[in-house]
Amino acid sequence: MTLICPHCSETIRYTDLGGEEREIFRLLANMPPVVGRHVLDYTDLFRVPGARRPMQKSKRLRLLQSLDALIRSTHVGPKGYPARPVTPAIWGEGMYRMFVQALDLPLKNHSYLCKVVWQMADKADRQHETARNKAERDGSYVGQIHRQRQAAKPEVPFGGMSAEEMRAIRLKNKEVS
Repeated sequence: MTLICPHCSETIRYTDLGGEEREIFRLLANMPPVVGRHVLDYTDLFRVPGARRPMQKSKRLRLLQSLDALIRSTHVGPKGYPARPVTPAIWGEGMYRMFVQALDLPLKNHSYLCKVVWQMADKADRQHETARNKAERDGSYVGQIHRQRQAAKPEVPFGGMSAEEMRAIRLKNKEVS
């Protein structure tokens, strides 16, 4: 596979990449698209402003690995805050917001990103809870639960075992004990 740099149009074969470069490429390729478009800009916030040299590959790899773990988690909760459900879209929006803000650079860790994302997730969770409470008050939420349960009912309950098979196992266990 041939890769083309979007900035300088330089081409390189994937097989020519080194170990860290391949891992960076793999991490970027596996990130959700809503996050991927902001990741490189976000990781550049960890560079010293005005630095002539690019960020070291090992540092970018370390940042991407820790960021990947954060993005794959389903909840965010900075120290002292309750955990809130979070989606990759919220992570992407949080990175974008950080990139357009005036920040004290270079960043040291992902703590500020977690706080920004937590605030966004908290707002989304609050809106979801408000809508749910309203649905509970007007009675439509019970109908939603009933429809979800009906849709989730498997043809053969209990992990593929019929009631007769379960009774047979129960009787067999009683005989053994």
